[in-house]
Amino acid sequence: MYEAMLDSTRWSLPMVLSAQASRDGDRPFIVSVDEGALSYREAEEDAARVAGHLHRLGVKPGDRVVVMVPNGLDFIRIWTG
Repeated sequence: MYEAMLDSTRWSLPMVLSAQASRDGDRPFIVSVDEGALSYREAEEDAARVAGHLHRLGVKPGDRVVVMVPNGLDFIRIWTG
């Protein structure tokens, strides 16, 4: 499943999430009792949306970003982005 990552010296969460989404896109990535489930595909799409928004704001790799949201799916969406 992660053959490409085994040869890499570095990998990132977006890389792993993308690989998992292409393999098991509709399977649950995370389940919240209060908010329902988020599939791997949805998580990847949401992460890309958050990353794109941060990029448009001028945030660059290595910059620090403060996130203040309650525990839940929104936190996961932001954290993976």
